[in-house]
Amino acid sequence: ILGKVQGWKQKHLSQAGKETLIKAVLFAIPSYPMSCFKLPITLCREIDSLIANFWWGNNSVGGNKIHWKRWELMGLSKAAGGMGFKNLGYFNDAMLARQAWRIICNPGALWVQILKGLYFPNCSFLEAQKGGRASWAWSSILVGRDIILSGAHWQILNGSSTSIWADKWIPGIPGGYLRPCLPVPVDAPVKVCELIDWNHGVWNLLPIAHLISQHELHAISAIPIGESVSGDRLVWPWVKSGNFTVKSGYNWIVNQNIRCPLAHAQSSHTISLDTWKIIWESKTLPKVKQFLWRAVSNILPSFLNLYKRRLSTSHLCPICLESPESIEHMLVLCPWTACVWFGSAIGYRMDLQSFTSLDRWLGSLLRGESMFSPNSRWILSVVAFTCWHIWKARCKFVYNDIPIVPAATRSHACLAVSEFWNVTKKPVLGSVGMPIQISSPHPSHWLPPISSYVKINTDGSWKSGSAMAGVGVIIRKIAGSCIGGLAAQVRAQSPLMAEVLALKHGLLRAKELNLVNVVVESDSQVAINSVLRDVSSSNWELYPILKDIRFLKASFTNLNWAWVPREANRSADAVASLARKGMCLESWLVRPPSSLVHILSRDGLPCPPPGA
Repeated sequence: ILGKVQGWKQKHLSQAGKETLIKAVLFAIPSYPMSCFKLPITLCREIDSLIANFWWGNNSVGGNKIHWKRWELMGLSKAAGGMGFKNLGYFNDAMLARQAWRIICNPGALWVQILKGLYFPNCSFLEAQKGGRASWAWSSILVGRDIILSGAHWQILNGSSTSIWADKWIPGIPGGYLRPCLPVPVDAPVKVCELIDWNHGVWNLLPIAHLISQHELHAISAIPIGESVSGDRLVWPWVKSGNFTVKSGYNWIVNQNIRCPLAHAQSSHTISLDTWKIIWESKTLPKVKQFLWRAVSNILPSFLNLYKRRLSTSHLCPICLESPESIEHMLVLCPWTACVWFGSAIGYRMDLQSFTSLDRWLGSLLRGESMFSPNSRWILSVVAFTCWHIWKARCKFVYNDIPIVPAATRSHACLAVSEFWNVTKKPVLGSVGMPIQISSPHPSHWLPPISSYVKINTDGSWKSGSAMAGVGVIIRKIAGSCIGGLAAQVRAQSPLMAEVLALKHGLLRAKELNLVNVVVESDSQVAINSVLRDVSSSNWELYPILKDIRFLKASFTNLNWAWVPREANRSADAVASLARKGMCLESWLVRPPSSLVHILSRDGLPCPPPGA
């Protein structure tokens, strides 16, 4: 690493260029040994120090320049106000945790069997001890194992291997552990399976209801119950799939060890996370994005910042000589910049009375508009380039005695914006993009199935803040006549879970009616995709439900899944909405409830149904 750094000509590299070299080259060098061994913390700190010195640069006499921000804060993600530079100690732990996760998920692999024979022949990997003759590699893997145990929790399938009181298994409460309000009696249930009523597939919490809080009772009730033949599994809840990744593990370790200081330096207000998103999503050059990040972080070498570090004898602005040169004054509030901003492409007139800080000002420019709209992207690009050229003009005045010319600064900024957007082939301000109308292959209303099939329409209705959701199922034949349906309340933690539960209830209802050729439609594309892809790669919270759906598939000769727009699924949507409100809780065969006849008739169901 030292050889690489000394070989690079720092004076010819921009901050954006240094960022690329650090992330693509320097961090890649120690990756392989860090995936196998726990490096000494002193070595990691020395490498971090070397990289930090390269990032901040050297002065003319060979010494290090000012390190404007603590390196551990530079390791925060860009979305949290850092630069995404990895802390090597934390990254080392995340790499080792990945090896531990491989052992947990692949216990039958040859290399895992060798480790088991050497270090934990009589227990599981999660219970293994270091021992007196542990190798460096084994000791390092145990470090990763401890991280997995700290961040992961158990997902209940049959509950036979999970302890009620000792394991993390409740995602809806902090920490995941139960905290009994009374001493646990000796005869209290021990395993989670003792709390499940397998005859009805529901929770039976009466044995422990007097020992835990109401919040914990509701959190347990919201956990979906898996099939009785599958064992509980360990999941990493910080990833959608539940499978550990080095990136998610590193971010979790950082969050556990570093409390992100969102407050602006030397002030009491908090910088919104949206501000960092505005900076890094802006359409401009990488070096200009980094300049904006430094400006909002208050780590530019303004005279006020240098004065606070006792590196300048004056804190006044060198141009107006009236006010302290803060970042805000330098870029926005100095009198000469008013001409630049008013003459820019956005024609901005500064309201000095309402201006508070640079980050809030950036947010106010997009008030009422989406950050990703074409107009917002244009505004952010103009603001970014204008700030950059104001900074360049100021530096030329301070260090090269080149006079300030607002008109020239404005022209340079406008030219930079125009050139950038022309090169990136983005539309300029004032152009009108006419949307292209693309005909949709999906129906805008309900269509009957082919002759040998029946169609099952399902939908879920979920309200934020409520543990209860409604599911609606409508089963119809080729003529549009209803041959079955269902409206029920279920417990769901998200709208997606409600949609997938509706699919499961649709298959259960079809199985009860002995149907073998079915088409299942839903207006949730995510739910349909979750059913179609491999269960292990889907949302981990849906795993027990998707396993049940996979089991139910065997009951049908032909089973097809399809996404339809909401307009083609209105009946199921109406049934689910009524079920959530408790107004329609029943299943039916030929004759639906009277409250649904009018809704079903809009999709082609004869009213009254034939044969009624």
